[in-house]
This record gives sequence, C-alpha cells and structure tokens, in this order.
Amino acid sequence: MKKQNVFLIMLLAIFLYFGAFNTKDDTYQKIMDAAPAREQQFIGIVDGFVKETKSANNDMQIAALKTKRVSTICHFFRGNLKVSGWSGKVIDLNSNNDGKGVIVISLTKDIRIRTWNNAFSDSGDDTLINQGTVLFEKALSLKKGQLVSFSGSFIPDRDECVREVSVTQNGSMEDPEFLFRFSDISSLASH
Repeated sequence: MKKQNVFLIMLLAIFLYFGAFNTKDDTYQKIMDAAPAREQQFIGIVDGFVKETKSANNDMQIAALKTKRVSTICHFFRGNLKVSGWSGKVIDLNSNNDGKGVIVISLTKDIRIRTWNNAFSDSGDDTLINQGTVLFEKALSLKKGQLVSFSGSFIPDRDECVREVSVTQNGSMEDPEFLFRFSDISSLASH
C-alpha cells in the first residue's frame, strides 16, 4: 500500500511537471501574423526546402535541393536584397571582442537571420553593429526571446545570391542562417 501511494504521488508529480511546462508556444504564429507578405513568401520558400531536406534519403538529394533552393531564392529577390518591417524573435543579442553588436533573429524554429559574431568573418560584410550608432542604441533595449520588427539587407553571395553561413550542407538546408546587415530594429510591440 505504501509503495503504491509513493508510485501514485510520483506519477502525479510527473504529470504536473510536464503539464506545467507543456504550454503551447505561439511565438512563431505571432511572427507570421505580423510578417509582411514578402517575408511570408520567403519563409514559405525556405521552409519548404527545410522539410524536403529532412525527408531526403542521401546527401546527393540534399545537394540537388540546395541548388534548387539557391535558384528559387535568386528568382525571389531578383537582385533586391533589401527588406523592411520584417518580424522575428531575438535568439541572440551579444557583442564580439571589439564590443560590436551581434544579433541573431529567428523567423521560424529553423530559419535564422544573423550578423557575423567576429570581426575577421565580418571584414567586407559590415554586419556587426557599431557602438554609438542609433541601431546599437535600439538594440540595447532588446532582450532574448523578444519579438521584433527589423529592416536591412541580406548579404549578397556570388554562388548563392544570398549568403548562408552554416558550416555544413545539412546545417545549411535544415537550419539555415542567412547573413544580414541590419538598418533598423525595434520591439514588435511598439508597432
């Protein structure tokens, strides 16, 4: 009887624990609701390739999907890599060794927009955010997990139209991180 009570109490504790933390996170739905049509289209394109990649049978299929994604994204942007009023969630808000701002924004659980995180990689791209700028001051008021509206431009890439900075092909296709130069950022609540 005593063992049965202990078991039931433990079982109840487990259900309460998981029940308390199993709240539905509607963050990405809020992002999509606030996202302009152009951002929704971009997410649809990239997310479609994420899903196809996850069901691919081998790396050759993934390579073919990557080639197709590059072509689709090039056609989508048609040389104009600037965006305005896009929405996302702050995943990382940091600084490099020189004190320049580093930002990573998630559009979905799999798709990210980011600056470089070090000066060496950033040379020529100018994605890091300089202290003393209006953009840096705006970023100071943000925090991880916050929904934001942002503007700026994707960084062009000779081979892929838009620079994607994952180390591996699988990372590039399953959890893409697109390099971005921010020109504005603010809390989504302030719009």
